[in-house]
Amino acid sequence: GDDIIENDLRNLKDLNELPFVSLDAFDDRHFYRPIEGKVYRMLMYDHSRGCPRVCTYCNNPTLQGLYKTKGRYLRTKSLDRSIAELKYLKSKYEVELFYFIDDDFILMPIGQLNKLLESYSKNIAVPFLIQTYPDSFTEHKASLLKKHGCLSVRMSIESGSSYIREKVFKRRSTNEKIVEAFQFAHKYGIRISSGNIIGNPHETRKEIMETVYLNRVCKPDDSTVNFLIPYKGTPIRKLCEDLGYIKNIDVIKEGLRGAPVLNMPQISKKQLKGIQKTFPFYCQLPKWSFFLIRVAEGGSHISKVFYAALALWFKNIRATSSI
Repeated sequence: GDDIIENDLRNLKDLNELPFVSLDAFDDRHFYRPIEGKVYRMLMYDHSRGCPRVCTYCNNPTLQGLYKTKGRYLRTKSLDRSIAELKYLKSKYEVELFYFIDDDFILMPIGQLNKLLESYSKNIAVPFLIQTYPDSFTEHKASLLKKHGCLSVRMSIESGSSYIREKVFKRRSTNEKIVEAFQFAHKYGIRISSGNIIGNPHETRKEIMETVYLNRVCKPDDSTVNFLIPYKGTPIRKLCEDLGYIKNIDVIKEGLRGAPVLNMPQISKKQLKGIQKTFPFYCQLPKWSFFLIRVAEGGSHISKVFYAALALWFKNIRATSSI
């Protein structure tokens, strides 16, 4: 009738019991991805699911609570299962590059990681990408990744402000540890990209520039910058509602890089959009050019002229540094 029957959540599944991934429904064009000037047939794969961390902008804290009595939240496939599935996927879809989309691929103990990577390079033998967390990225793990074919690592900085990172995001990495992790990647010749978030509660232009300066010290091969999107059910959504930056009834329609959604008194959406589009310039162009970049943040005709000139300069610098 009109009653809603809400079933209890199922127990979390053993990943080894799941069927192999099937991507037969996807158009073949979805497999192609450009990386460092080369196009690969790439496929995303998860060796593990779940994350033990409690970053406030993520859904993991909520899911950890929901599934607290439903089994182990952080689950990993066995080595044999993953290798068998990867081998199958490589053959079936002619994969030239795997992207491990685990929240933190190298969170596992070093012995387990070594066995997985050795088996991967022996049986799969195609380059791979991973994403990880600065505290997990040791020099030993960096050397293993390089040895066994890791092409690129995505590692989040999120904010260069210790206050935003620790108090607002609940991320525990120090600036020193973040810098060290990026240095390990550079030492072993692994391409590394940084992830960053702007438009955060309590954040001003000063904190955003701290993020810029930390990127300048870390020297990632590329930097992405997203706007904070306080999704329903995340801890940071409640904080944003309590501060009056978003209403409980508001439905978010923007993507991470579309447009800021918070209405904050200390910095406008227009200012955030301007910083986002010029963020790579701030990270890689000389400091003396910052006043030119500040002009390019705007939307006037002169701002657009400055932006075009800086973009050309940035492109030339990138081309020269990659030779």
